[in-house]
Amino acid sequence: MKMTRRRFLEGSLTTLVLVPLVGCGSDDSSPTGAGGGGPNCTGVESTGSNSAGHVHTVCVPDGDLSNPPVNGATYVTSTTSGHTHSVTLSSAQLQTVANNGSVTVTSSSAGHTHNFVIRKA
Repeated sequence: MKMTRRRFLEGSLTTLVLVPLVGCGSDDSSPTGAGGGGPNCTGVESTGSNSAGHVHTVCVPDGDLSNPPVNGATYVTSTTSGHTHSVTLSSAQLQTVANNGSVTVTSSSAGHTHNFVIRKA
């Protein structure tokens, strides 16, 4: 079957309309990597301190709290202002949070820092 210009344009229009709808979420709450936070967080979520006029969220999964990795774990925050941060927690820090304690972690990226207080609600 020969492709007509009309059929090509109809297919192209469908692609242009659907790709943006399913391709990405909002800039501020979409998780990036394993720990961005937002509505998909199944664990402990923390919002970092306001720095450089913005905040990030991070999610520590329930699985890492119930069974902390021996070498700890690193989580990537939500994307805000075009960048993310990495938040690293040691095994001991994950255990502290799991036992209803609180830990504070500082993350640096893009020339500024954010402090994250990680604790169960």
